[in-house]
Amino acid sequence: MAGPSGNIWHESCDNSWYAVTAIENPGDGRGAPLFHLLNGDLCYANLDVNDAPGVWRDFGNNIGRSAASRPWMPALGNHECEFGVDTMSGQPGGAAGGVAAQGAAGNYWNGPYGFGHYLSRFLLPDNGVTNWDGNRLRGNFYTFQVGTVRFISLDADDVIYQDGAANYVINTPNTKPETTTAGAEIPNGTTTYTRFYTGDLKLDAEANSLVPDRASGTPNLQTLWLEDTLARARRDPSVDMIVVFMHQCAMSTSVPGNGSDLGIRQTWLPLFDKYEVDLVLSGHEHDYERSYPVPGYDQGELGTVVAPNPGQTAGAAVDTRRPSVATTEPYTHGGTPAWNTAEGTVYLVLGGGGTNGPTNTYGTDTTDDLPKAKVITTRNAVVGTEATGFSKNGADSVEDAPWSAAINPTDAYGYSIFDVDPGDRPGETTITFQYFAIPAVTNVAGSAHHGTTTLPSAPTEKFVFGRRVGQR
Repeated sequence: MAGPSGNIWHESCDNSWYAVTAIENPGDGRGAPLFHLLNGDLCYANLDVNDAPGVWRDFGNNIGRSAASRPWMPALGNHECEFGVDTMSGQPGGAAGGVAAQGAAGNYWNGPYGFGHYLSRFLLPDNGVTNWDGNRLRGNFYTFQVGTVRFISLDADDVIYQDGAANYVINTPNTKPETTTAGAEIPNGTTTYTRFYTGDLKLDAEANSLVPDRASGTPNLQTLWLEDTLARARRDPSVDMIVVFMHQCAMSTSVPGNGSDLGIRQTWLPLFDKYEVDLVLSGHEHDYERSYPVPGYDQGELGTVVAPNPGQTAGAAVDTRRPSVATTEPYTHGGTPAWNTAEGTVYLVLGGGGTNGPTNTYGTDTTDDLPKAKVITTRNAVVGTEATGFSKNGADSVEDAPWSAAINPTDAYGYSIFDVDPGDRPGETTITFQYFAIPAVTNVAGSAHHGTTTLPSAPTEKFVFGRRVGQR
């Protein structure tokens, strides 16, 4: 949408206005929430390199209608990583030639890891972690508790294979550098790849998992913090349920979207299983999707390489660590369909806050019409030269997706309400989930994709999640 400045930005969409209105006056008629979660990619300022601060300004003006009255608790997304004139650790670039020369010298980060704008605009809980390069990591990932629910915000940029942060990759010969707000010149073929920025992971081949590499001397600090946080939460008698939110997806069947990332599956899903995380919320895809409860993975069920990166072969089998389904039939709780999250974690893609690029077309196997998903199993390659131009690969593999329980091919936009009932005794907490799809005027991408002023009053889906539900 056009902000107060009158600008239409790269990912402008009228629905970004109506979504904030819906938060303050949600469709269930019970009034505004206690707080609001954002699953990353807040305003896509890294796409408007010539005026990123202006995008952040308009974003702040829009959400201020709600954020002035209640906490907005975000997670970092790939579009929060921006080009600048610093080293990756956030030190000012010192290459000869001044500001314009820093990009070609590799000094193309906006603050530590590119997150300067994000971290300057949100004061978030402190995780107490100092990175190996000396930077405090407050706000990059964090946790807080409300009632009997422990919430954990993660930065999946640290573990994903996908190279999807700030990038300037143009498939045109002899493309000139792009110029940022600060005057930095970013050469064609440049990407900000932040994987392992809090430390190293190593492969446990037997479990097809990634674990902090202590032998390296710099093990992945976010993953160590996550396990400690999960262990503390499960030992805490005041915590009944655990909700994790992040940006990128462990599970997605979107066709035009990014797909599922094996890095999340290998690194964090084993911890989610071990400590029985109840819900995992993500964005990244501009659509809605819900999984069945999934514990563990289907060993021996392999995907297929379809768009090989260097070192891969088209048609080869690949272990995608496909999540295993606990059940496809809900219980009932107070007359409402319910899922017992002690049986497996439920994953929700909630990426419909508002962009001009809906991705709610979903994959199916043409032979049986069952769900099929793209999976990123290795870094997507950037190939080319200045003389020929550059291109970047997408997801490299596909898998059957029996874990996909619900999609919404009709409406890309929407929002969710989570109502927590702590019950009468410890362990009885339930979360009633309602998803409200917001119809759009059109369902195609455009320069200013239109939402609607008609906000729904009835949920598209309604479920109860709990660890003791079980009456069929």
